[in-house]
Amino acid sequence: MTRAALQSAHAMDAERERMTALGIRAVKPITRRARVAALRAYRRGDDPAVAMRAEIMRAVPMVTDAMVASHLAGMLRSQITARRAMGDRIALADPYRSAIEFTKRRMDLTDADLAGIQTRYGEEAQRVIGDLSGYASGKVDAAVLEAVKSGEHVRGGVARIREAMDAAGIGGDAGVPDYAIETVYRTQVQMGYSAGRWESNQAPEIQEVLWGFEYSARDDDRTRPTHAALDGFTAPKDDPAWKTITPPNGYSCRCSVVEIFHGDTEAVRFGSLAPVEIDGVMVKPGADVGFEFNPGEVFAGVGA
Repeated sequence: MTRAALQSAHAMDAERERMTALGIRAVKPITRRARVAALRAYRRGDDPAVAMRAEIMRAVPMVTDAMVASHLAGMLRSQITARRAMGDRIALADPYRSAIEFTKRRMDLTDADLAGIQTRYGEEAQRVIGDLSGYASGKVDAAVLEAVKSGEHVRGGVARIREAMDAAGIGGDAGVPDYAIETVYRTQVQMGYSAGRWESNQAPEIQEVLWGFEYSARDDDRTRPTHAALDGFTAPKDDPAWKTITPPNGYSCRCSVVEIFHGDTEAVRFGSLAPVEIDGVMVKPGADVGFEFNPGEVFAGVGA
């Protein structure tokens, strides 16, 4: 990977991390309220899972905004990368002007393009938060059932619900990670960011000079072996591999793909998806189960 490509990968990492951190800070009060609502409902004799779900679903607008902002940031990053790489060889709209126009549109929700993006990502946010609330509710329902079977008093049931919510990563007490919502935010920010970059790269002026992509995995002990095995994989933009390995390739995946342009020395297919040996174990490079898709194709035309 060239110095410029490495800088681009680091810039993308930083952008996604900033967006994820902003969202997590904003949404944590919701998970705390969900925890309190569940415990209060149980003490009143009401269904704690229902009370908790109602609070968790309040996160839908925040996740929607996170994906919209990430999509637009990804589009902006694609334009900046292309402009820096190709100089005056292509003419693109001023990306900063695009960002300004987005801000104006964000204040005026009648803009058709922004409404299209919000609608599509709103559906996705509804789905992922619904899945999260369903998962957490199942944990709480099981805790209540165990409390009833054991003939425990309210105090014992409250303790079981607390343990269940800790296990689900929802609104944890001091020292308990609120990892469930963090996973959702990190994954959905990456999804929107990747889709935005892919959409922007489909612009005719970029397609004219874009050769393909190089896969970049984070080189640390948190990187999954199946993702690490993809690091450095390089292929043309129309290679079918990008239909299944364009990040995110799993929950909280931090991988990226970096644009390669015609004339770059890296514009040569490199690597394969065949199994490789990592630390004495044969690993098949690829996405985690359920993530074998290209976000740019799944969310194609969200702004149309």
